[in-house]
Amino acid sequence: MSKLSFLKQSYRIEEEKKHSDCGIIDPKNSLPAFTTCDKSLRWNATINNPKERTFQFVPIDNNIIIYKSDGKSKESTCDGMLLVEQNQILAFIELKDTRSKGFAEALSQLENTIRLFLQNHDPSSFKTKRAYIANIAHPQFPYNRKDEIEHFRTKYKFTLRPETKITF
Repeated sequence: MSKLSFLKQSYRIEEEKKHSDCGIIDPKNSLPAFTTCDKSLRWNATINNPKERTFQFVPIDNNIIIYKSDGKSKESTCDGMLLVEQNQILAFIELKDTRSKGFAEALSQLENTIRLFLQNHDPSSFKTKRAYIANIAHPQFPYNRKDEIEHFRTKYKFTLRPETKITF
């Protein structure tokens, strides 16, 4: 079985950007998430890039289709990943817009995507590795997630951040 490359050029459907303030939108309706600097649109997450570093958003859900071992059903994946200044930062992002079940479902999607990524890539070339749960309907989580965040870091070597503002 050939390896799946999340970093393949054909999956990079967006151009690299250097904007200081952009957003990520999940349009639902089976289209991939995308970035925009149009502030008239409702962003699911904000990209705060004060140093105007080069970044590229790569949609995963509805762009990189991964099938389970049965060959029929699709893997549950997060909405996308950010690549910042080549290999400086790798960030996986799950976007939610719901008051209920947001965290647990998003965490599951991130874990599955990162597990698939780790099966196919060595992440050691990335200086910083993060995973974001950005829930616009519930930007502040109601209780402390310290134990889950630490478990995630120990298991995957990615820093889990439940927040809607992605700063680099």
